Amino acid sequence: MAYLIISQNSEEVARRQLKGTTQLGRSPECGICIHDILLSRIHCKLHYARGAWRVEDLKSRNGTHVNGARVESHVLDDGDILRIGRTQIAFHRGALPRDEASFPNPLNRPADPFEALAGTVFAFELGDAAPPSALPAGMPRPKPAPVAPEAYERDGVCTLVLDMLSDLHDTTIMEAPRPRSRPKPIVRGTPPRATTRRPGAPAAATARGPSLLEQLAAELPPLPAPVAKPTKEARRTRRRAAPQFGLEFWVVTLMVVLAALASTATYALFALC
Repeated sequence: MAYLIISQNSEEVARRQLKGTTQLGRSPECGICIHDILLSRIHCKLHYARGAWRVEDLKSRNGTHVNGARVESHVLDDGDILRIGRTQIAFHRGALPRDEASFPNPLNRPADPFEALAGTVFAFELGDAAPPSALPAGMPRPKPAPVAPEAYERDGVCTLVLDMLSDLHDTTIMEAPRPRSRPKPIVRGTPPRATTRRPGAPAAATARGPSLLEQLAAELPPLPAPVAKPTKEARRTRRRAAPQFGLEFWVVTLMVVLAALASTATYALFALC
């Protein structure tokens, strides 16, 4: 039997009993997952063979060092010091001491997968959640999410706010000034010129009907009258007629925002606990 004492920054952080082949690295798939940026995902492994424990480097980027020397494979003796990245590991033969006063066991508690390694050196081991009565004194206890006030559903606060915002959007779109489109110029046909009959020309040649351009011009509607530019007084009157929000609108909006903030804070506290 053998065990490891793992330290970082000259401070002991964990102890692990070796029960068989164990991989060390940053990956959660390793038997000992270490949060060290200088480690590879699967850095090295420890295995028992031919009556001795051996460490083997698994082609890591920064290498594995035993007692200050870089090794690829090395037989470990009692008291050897392994150095991987910024982490120092002491190898000892025998059973793991159970001195709770000198070093308490790590907590087995559920954690958010995205926050499992935040502020820690080792990933927590997820275990079955203990009932609130079994939690030790001083530990945070989970609380249910608060129930939304009945007034929200009875008075339809959320629906009221959405309707007010929708009305505001529709009013803004309807009263927005639209760009004036200038009519395209229309080419009018020129009046027919007076023709004189040449001597010796047939009579049918002097009869000239309206041209195609003249016929199209006759069918077109007359030009629209120019649009008068609104005066300053008209613009001021239209601006005054815009909808004004009273105190009730802002009070309801503030209540919805405060309720959303309270719900978010309660969910965050529940997740941290």
